Amino acid sequence: MVVVQYNPTGLSTEQIDQLKQLVTRTFLTQSLVPVTTLMVQAWGDVFNGFTDKAPFEPLKGDGIIHEELLNCRFRLSATSFFQVNTKATEKLYSIVQEWCSLDNPQTILLDLCSGTGTIGITMASKVQRVIGIELCTEAVEAARLNAQLNECTNVTYHCGKVEDHINDVLHHLPEGAPIVAVLDPPRAGVHPSVISAVRQCKALHRIVFVACDAKQATKNFIDLCRPTSNRYCGQPFRLVRAKPVDLFPHTKHCEMVLEFTRHTNEPTTE
Repeated sequence: MVVVQYNPTGLSTEQIDQLKQLVTRTFLTQSLVPVTTLMVQAWGDVFNGFTDKAPFEPLKGDGIIHEELLNCRFRLSATSFFQVNTKATEKLYSIVQEWCSLDNPQTILLDLCSGTGTIGITMASKVQRVIGIELCTEAVEAARLNAQLNECTNVTYHCGKVEDHINDVLHHLPEGAPIVAVLDPPRAGVHPSVISAVRQCKALHRIVFVACDAKQATKNFIDLCRPTSNRYCGQPFRLVRAKPVDLFPHTKHCEMVLEFTRHTNEPTTE
């Protein structure tokens, strides 16, 4: 997939048509890389990247590509979030799955900040049910399509902020079912109310946190492990292990996977 954004300000219709022809020649006849779908987006305002306020015009293909990840198939549009380093992402998700310890097929997996559903769908065959919560409407729609594409009938998604949905989701879970949560939030981490809610879920003993910027998410880590208080009810978690995964070679960035656990026989106060 190739998407080219151009500024139409001051360009005539003829000039825009010539620009599209140039883009077509460059990427379809002169490129050494096969392109299955090619699109352009006209945008004249200041913006860092592609915008959802202007349509994408296909010059070739239907604007959709598919990517294979851990024997699952995912449908991607121009605005879908998907890790660009597929092999390293498979390593990342394999670590997440291993650390979730999905030995019990009755386990319920909470996929918090679920995006286009990649983590939950790759683990759906190991659990009774996957419940995802995601803020972006388009990502939720893509996740539902990806679940259908992979014939995952045990996966559901809620659209909205995690902090607005988490308590209701936890309230409706079957009593006694083992629960594992995967948190894969944006760089800044999740809202403190999310940490408070998962701490109060007595059936939740393990959280696997995927941090794209561990420094910015540090407060989440600390709040999961704080002693019990009026603000942070429920038993604290303990950081068991952490591992960096190099998704971005030759840069200073990496993804960090962290496992937090707790046990019912641990004291709840300091």
